[in-house]
Parts: sequence; structure tokens; C-alpha cells
Amino acid sequence: MNKKVFILSFIIIIIFGCSKKVEINYVVDNGKKFVNKLIPLLYEDNKMKYIENTAYGSDGYKIYSVNKNYNLLNSYKIVEGKGPGEGGYLGLFTYKDKIIWYDQGLNRFNVFNKKLEYQDLININEINLFQGFFKINNKNYAFNITGYDNEMRLEIVKMDFNFKKMKTDFETVNDIYIGEMGLNNYLIGKSNKYVLIYMKNSAYYFDKNDFSMVRKVKLHKENKNVFTGNMARFIDIINDDIFFYFEDGYYFYDFDKDEILDVKKITLNSNKKYKIDRFFFYFFGKKKMMYWTKERDKVIVRNVKGVEVK
Repeated sequence: MNKKVFILSFIIIIIFGCSKKVEINYVVDNGKKFVNKLIPLLYEDNKMKYIENTAYGSDGYKIYSVNKNYNLLNSYKIVEGKGPGEGGYLGLFTYKDKIIWYDQGLNRFNVFNKKLEYQDLININEINLFQGFFKINNKNYAFNITGYDNEMRLEIVKMDFNFKKMKTDFETVNDIYIGEMGLNNYLIGKSNKYVLIYMKNSAYYFDKNDFSMVRKVKLHKENKNVFTGNMARFIDIINDDIFFYFEDGYYFYDFDKDEILDVKKITLNSNKKYKIDRFFFYFFGKKKMMYWTKERDKVIVRNVKGVEVK
């Protein structure tokens, strides 16, 4: 064999044959609960919001309430239009004992009670593009994008509501320059120390105490095609690490090492292995796992007792 060819082959083996990979094992209890097939649509991407033992979510067409046994309790149909209780883009969150539906297209909040009975609407007096709602110490916050064209900024705003006067009060606690807004922007969730938002192809880490930006990490390549722009699907936040799916594979971002690793294997209790080329998992609450059966004919919920990354 030609010496140069041998050396080149050896280098390729070193680079590609020794790429770092991890295995993720979820330790779950033996109990299984089979739930309505609609449930994953409501829980996807951390959408469910809670008041006591009732959860609220949406499939994009209706708002639903779900009890602690995952039975559907009630629903409210979203009607596109300009009248009360109508709208398009849906952002859902809770404020005390109210369900708030953010209508981005008409720049307003629709207010519901715990039974999903429509109560009133609150018009927003300034132009906002809220990208995700979250709570810290029982206080409401939102990610908001302001500005125009390639001079846009990302704000974190504290939100208060006066339901007697049907007014809102926004206080900006931090903002950063982002330039051009990406196609896909949404809240990832909260880790031990941080609040995470996804924009374009990157994850942004913000400190939960002072809301300063701690890190921006590029998770995957960027696709600027308006019609086919791909985005990561976030499966779980493990400590401050991110377990996510992109295009055709699973990946793990290690926060402490600041590196992205391939996920070689996903298992339950170290024995039941899942195929890498399919997206199964949803995580919610503290802490439960939801996944499809291999035949995708049933949806299972299980309690998670721990997770091992090795």
C-alpha cells in the first residue's frame, strides 16, 4: 500500500472512528399508564401549563385541560378572526388562577378561568413578538423580540396583570442584540441554573437570578431556506445539558465541557433500547416520560426516577 494513502487512511480512522458518543439511560418505575393519543400533541415542546393538579395545553386548534390521570376534562375551540375569543398564533401560559392565551397576530391576551370559560381580552398597547412564557419563583416572564429588519433585540420582560382594569404591566429585566430574527424561536425550558431559548440554530443560556446571558451555543448547521428551514427538537434538559434531535439523529450538549456529542444509544432501565432514527420522547412535570410504542399505536406515561449519561 502506498505510504501516503496509509497515513491518510489512519488519520481518517482517528478523526471519524474515535468521535465522542454518549449513551443515555432513563431509570423508570415499572408502572405504565396508557393515555389518549392526543396527549403528546398537548405536551410537546414543554407546552403544558399547570394550575394545581390540572394541566392546560393546545394542539393548535383547541385549548385543553387535563387532570392528573391524563384524562381530558374540557376544551375551547380557537376560531380565527377579530372578535372576542378568536385569533391565530397561540401562546399559552397561566397567571395565578387564570389561563392566558397570547394572540400574536392581533397583539392581545385572551383570558380564561380554570374551567376554560372565556372571560375577557387585554389589548397590548405596544408591538411585541413574545417567543415563550415561563415562571421563576411564581413570577411570570416572557422572551420578547423588538426592533426591525436586522436590528432586532431579544428582551426578557417581567409580566403583571390587573384583571379588574384588564391591563398589563411589562418590565424589561434584560435585553441583548440579536440582529436578524430567525425562522424558529421558542422557549426550550429551565435547567438547574438557567432559562434556555432557541433562536436560529443556537441555544441561549440566561441566568435564572439576574437574567444575564451566560452562553450562546451553536447546536447545528443553519438552513436559511424559508420553506424547509430545519430546527432542533428538544427532548430533555438534564442538569444544565441539552438532549435534542436534529434532522436524522440524537445529540447531547454537555454544558460543563461545552461540546456536542452524538447519542449512540437510548435505553430504559439499561435494557430496553430505542431506535435512534425515530423521535419518541416527551418529558414533563417532575418528572415523567411520555413515549410512543414501536408500532405507534399507543402512548405510555412512566415516572422517571433518574437519568444516567455515560
